[in-house]
Amino acid sequence: IELPFLQRALAGDFKLLPVMVHEQSPKVSEKLGKALALVLKERNALLVASTDLSHFYIQDEANTYDAEMLRQIEAFSPEGIFKAERSGKGFACGFAAVAAVLWAARELGADTVKVLHHATSGDVTGDYSSVVGYGAAVVLKAEK
Repeated sequence: IELPFLQRALAGDFKLLPVMVHEQSPKVSEKLGKALALVLKERNALLVASTDLSHFYIQDEANTYDAEMLRQIEAFSPEGIFKAERSGKGFACGFAAVAAVLWAARELGADTVKVLHHATSGDVTGDYSSVVGYGAAVVLKAEK
C-alpha cells in the first residue's frame, strides 16, 4: 500500500520487507514488534505501519473514534491501542500492526510519537454521511 509513497520519499534503492498481521492479538503484536527490533538493531531502517482508522460513521462520530485511537498512538501506547479497539472507543483496521511498530520502536530506543495530521474521506469528497478516517504520525528518537 505504501510502495508508491516510499519510492517517491526515499528516491533511491531500498529494500522492503512487507509484513501483514493476521492475528490481531496483543501477544502476537508484541512478539512481532520485539522480533523486528531484534533484527533491525544496528541497522538503518524505517518502520511503516499503514491502516485506515474508523469506517463508515458520520463525520462527527468518526472524528471522536479517530481522536481516541490517535491519542493512544501519540501516547506511545501499544497497550492503549488494543484497549481503544476492544472497548469500541477507537478503531483502526490495522491496529495490531500499528501496535507492533510501536513495540519495535520502543525496543529500538524511540521515545516520542507525534500525530501530524488527521482527515476523513469526507474532507475530500464533501460527503460527511459515511466517512473513512486517516491519520499520519511519526515515531521519534531523541538525539543523544
